[in-house]
Amino acid sequence: METEGMASRDLLISWVIRNAGPGHTPSDLGWIDAFFLSTDPVWDQHDIRMATFGYQRPVMEPGVLSPATFPLRIPDGVEGTFYLILRTDYGDSIKEANENNNAVASSHTIDIVSRPADLVAAWKTVPLTGPAAGAIWVEWTITNQGTGDTVVDEWRDAIYLNPGERRLATIDHRGILGPGKSYTARALVELPADASGVAALFVRADAPRHDLGIGAVFEGTNEGNNDSTQAAINITTAPADLHVSSLLAPTTGMSGKTIALEWTVTNLGRGFTLAEYWYDKAVLSLDQVWDDTDVVLPHLVPNHGNPYPEYRRGEPLGPGQSYTFKGRPFLLPLDLSGSYYIIVKTDNQNLVPEAEETNNDRVSTSPIVVTFAGVPDLLVEVVNIPPTAYAGAGIEVSWTTRNAGVATTAGWDDYVFLSPDKVFEPGADFFAGRVRHTGGLVDGASYDASLTAVLPPGMTGSFYAFVFTDRTDQVEELQGDNSNVGSSAQPTQIALPPPVDLIVGAIALPANGVPGQSFTFSYQLRNLGDFATSGPWTDAIYLSSDDKWDLNDPVIALADRDSLGSKAQRTLTLTELLPGVSPGDYQVLVRTDSRNTVRETDEANNLAASVGRIALDVPTLALGEPMVGTLTQGQLVYYRIEVPEAEAFLVSLDSAFDEAFTELYVSHDSMPTRSQHDYHCTAQFEADQQVLVPSPEKGTYDILVFGNQAPEPAPSYTLLARLLGFEVLDADFGVGGTAGDRTIEIHGAQFDRTVTAALVGEGGFSLPAHSHWHVDSTRLFATFDLTQVAPGTYDVVFTKTGGATVTVPDSFTVVEGGRSRLGRTGGSASGHLPCRVQRHGDLVQ
Repeated sequence: METEGMASRDLLISWVIRNAGPGHTPSDLGWIDAFFLSTDPVWDQHDIRMATFGYQRPVMEPGVLSPATFPLRIPDGVEGTFYLILRTDYGDSIKEANENNNAVASSHTIDIVSRPADLVAAWKTVPLTGPAAGAIWVEWTITNQGTGDTVVDEWRDAIYLNPGERRLATIDHRGILGPGKSYTARALVELPADASGVAALFVRADAPRHDLGIGAVFEGTNEGNNDSTQAAINITTAPADLHVSSLLAPTTGMSGKTIALEWTVTNLGRGFTLAEYWYDKAVLSLDQVWDDTDVVLPHLVPNHGNPYPEYRRGEPLGPGQSYTFKGRPFLLPLDLSGSYYIIVKTDNQNLVPEAEETNNDRVSTSPIVVTFAGVPDLLVEVVNIPPTAYAGAGIEVSWTTRNAGVATTAGWDDYVFLSPDKVFEPGADFFAGRVRHTGGLVDGASYDASLTAVLPPGMTGSFYAFVFTDRTDQVEELQGDNSNVGSSAQPTQIALPPPVDLIVGAIALPANGVPGQSFTFSYQLRNLGDFATSGPWTDAIYLSSDDKWDLNDPVIALADRDSLGSKAQRTLTLTELLPGVSPGDYQVLVRTDSRNTVRETDEANNLAASVGRIALDVPTLALGEPMVGTLTQGQLVYYRIEVPEAEAFLVSLDSAFDEAFTELYVSHDSMPTRSQHDYHCTAQFEADQQVLVPSPEKGTYDILVFGNQAPEPAPSYTLLARLLGFEVLDADFGVGGTAGDRTIEIHGAQFDRTVTAALVGEGGFSLPAHSHWHVDSTRLFATFDLTQVAPGTYDVVFTKTGGATVTVPDSFTVVEGGRSRLGRTGGSASGHLPCRVQRHGDLVQ
């Protein structure tokens, strides 16, 4: 081996492989010899790999020597003093009597220097002006100002319009360029048709093939100076001239129906259309002159349904080129009748610079006679409202709607408003509600409708009722929308109701309950006032650890109430779900009229607490013993476990219904909720869930199971909590490619920094991970070099200090391909072995 070398150049080496064992190598296995550059004579994974040579199943008898000589290319950019190390059977494919003597270092070091090229570009000739869509001759010079030659003899120069904006031309160069040398090139470059004005031209030496990555020439730290300075060029353009050259239109039509139009637009100018897009528009005109009084003809896009007033053209149009618009129906207005000309205008917004702007439209040769087909016309005829009403109470509004036009099959909504005057203002008047009318209404038919609206508690005064039928315009009408609003002839007088006095009496509770399960209770509601209630209200029921209400007390239920007579009493019974709370004794609090919608003489006596208490407890889940239950839609189920030691544990939920969505939460010394918890499942929209608690404290843990989606009848589930030893929870680590590294993520328990991973295959094959990253005691990453691993399925084996192992069988698959692929073009086990390195995409995942 030589004592000096240069980066990017070949180094001629010779080596001998000897079979020092008592047996021959297997006939069905090959192996890899790998060469490395190392700063010391000891091989390790951090050394620089130069090349590998594959031996395809040769048989080497005991004592046989296999000499070889081959030039190895030193990697780009390498500098320093190195030993050359040969490691035979790299990847340990061959089972050997001694695996520790497979690497040997050269007897002397080699001094390697790096002398990269440095290509720079400069313009020689660029014209001052050039025509858009035309071509110009340009000339440039490429100089190598580096300390070494280019090594490779093929690369590309590229011409750009503005820095990195658009590549105009790519020119191949052939021949090695030595230091201090240069060459001059010339090319005919076509300027873009849509360019105009002053622009900048750049030439780039050694351009990448697709404007991404780097070029073919290694230039060390000088890859950023391959662009020339800019050369200014004024790109001149000839204007376009758009013209509607033909128009085909029908001579008859019916209102509310569609007609077919077809027109062609031709560019009569000498230049391209210099606009990203423009619009064509069709109108109906009484006088053959395009103006603002014309009626727009919207076109309907197939399979879309929405009408568009203009046709958008997005592709450029060159001199003499044309396009034809056809195949879409145009909608005639519902209220149209009479004789009209059809006018089509191209570029109606004047977005395209043109030589002539007055010839962009064309008029149909004959007018179209439109026959009126008739449309529905909805009228609100009668609106009734009672003369008096109470604030906070309900008020009934009734009305009659009639169709004075042709029959309609669509449904629509009637909106009801209350206004303090006779002027209808939908944005300012009180919106009382809406009523849906389904089905059609034949010509002359009518329907009666009503709405009971709840008035706000403080609303008083004189108000008119307004009904707005089909407010959202779901029915197309002929100028009839003006009659869609009707009002009551007389107003209603809204006054404050006489006060009442609601109180809560005795509250009866069961002795025991379970959070998440239903319980039945009752309470007395009394009206001590001299008047009956006049409107609805809401009672709020809470669970509390004492007889004082505060914002932290969980809500059991909100119960709507409607009426209670003077001096009347009512006993109300409810069955509700208990909220998730810690075990203990609780009182039930009832707040009647919790939203203060009822006018009362005394607002301070609406809260009462139960005298008795309900004892709440949750089922205990024993470690290692499964618990079976059922889970309905939206159900919350709680459990409690005791962890005797500070060891990792796993809670797993297995649903009997594979299409169910479940959720699982765990908290320490507190009841978890879906929003507040210590640990939670990570799989979304899955039937089965797991929660791993990595470093628990000794003590009590609470579990919440939630049914996010479940069928009827409720499917069963199995819940299990267990302590974890040294184990791996994953069953599949995916796929890796043979051309690079592959990192896998591992989940489990009792991982310390001594845990290592290895791929294990048939015939005693084992490949340790060359790096590990320990996140915590339940999660680590391992990275494997798969370049010498045969495609197939492998076990992943984990080992920690003390000899404990875990095997995940058939959990990792190796496939051919990936980030870098080494291929051998010829040769044999002894002799000349030419080698080629190819790069093929990204790592296979």
